[in-house]
Amino acid sequence: MRSLIILFLTYVALFGLTFVDESQYSKNIVGSKNLKGAKFLGETIWQDQPINEKINYMSLDEANEYCKNLKLLGIKKWRLPLKSDFMILDDEKRKLRYIAKGCDGFGYCPRRNEYYTQTINKKAEAYIADLDNGKYPYITRTKYIKEKRAVRCVLNPNIYNQYQLQKAKKLLQKKSLENYLEAFLATKNRDYLKKAIKIAKTKKEKAKIEATLFKFLGFFKIFDIVANGEIIGKESKNTDTNNRLLAGMSKSKSLKYRFQIRLKKGAALKLKYNTYNVKLEFNLKIKYRVIAFGIGTTKREFLRKKVNITLSPKNGYKSDIMVDFGEIEQGRKARFLVISASKKLEKVTLTYEVDDVKIGEHR
Repeated sequence: MRSLIILFLTYVALFGLTFVDESQYSKNIVGSKNLKGAKFLGETIWQDQPINEKINYMSLDEANEYCKNLKLLGIKKWRLPLKSDFMILDDEKRKLRYIAKGCDGFGYCPRRNEYYTQTINKKAEAYIADLDNGKYPYITRTKYIKEKRAVRCVLNPNIYNQYQLQKAKKLLQKKSLENYLEAFLATKNRDYLKKAIKIAKTKKEKAKIEATLFKFLGFFKIFDIVANGEIIGKESKNTDTNNRLLAGMSKSKSLKYRFQIRLKKGAALKLKYNTYNVKLEFNLKIKYRVIAFGIGTTKREFLRKKVNITLSPKNGYKSDIMVDFGEIEQGRKARFLVISASKKLEKVTLTYEVDDVKIGEHR
């Protein structure tokens, strides 16, 4: 158990502690950054749920009302983003999991995949942001505020921090192992973790501490995902990885890819007590170059595959899985009278996310 404390304190020393400030935007958030249904990006907490990739969903008034009534992370003080929120988001937009995608099967990108902001100028025009066009959010104006567009809400970090600190204060009215651990998750205050470790005597109690640290650190601080012998990041921009994926389809239209999940070397937490049932989602972004009537456009397709794995002391916290993405078209040419058209596979990008983790005590 002493090694567990040392490993964690080393991590805290590198990561730093956080306190609430009085500015509109806090520089950080208290507690773990592994937020369920949201992400802390660009000094703002962004909603990140399946609804956020739907297009033609709400008018500006409906979007404002939706955010006003949203309850997420236990808080009901969400709002529609300002224009400045999207500007601060910058290139971190790529970390959002659910994004409204504007291109249909013919490469045409309708203008309704943008997200409404609550910023309106003197001409009664609303600012809208496209997260699927280029490296940074693409911000434009529209006077058609009754049109149905995508929606995404944000939460100011200082509101979240105050909520977390109040939550911890209530928890600490009862000085139990579970409450100390929950207070630690809420605030990242290592004193609460020290008190929990001091209380823990049995194997079951130590397993609860391990589970708490797992939740705090998150899956990707503890595990690597290896694709055909190559460790890949959460979003692989490695050309070699792209070439390997393309090579995997060179003789067959079917793409099957082998992955191994294993503990990181020198991981911040040494697992020992619990079984972790993990649901992983692998995403394949396929880019085609389409030429018709002498005009070249880009067409994108997206494939998602979900797999369930079990990581436990029995299998050494290691798992091998084969993901079958199915048949993928590599290209085609067609001609009708004097009109010719072609389609060619240009790039394949692999990303993955943890959809859910269920923790059970090992027996």
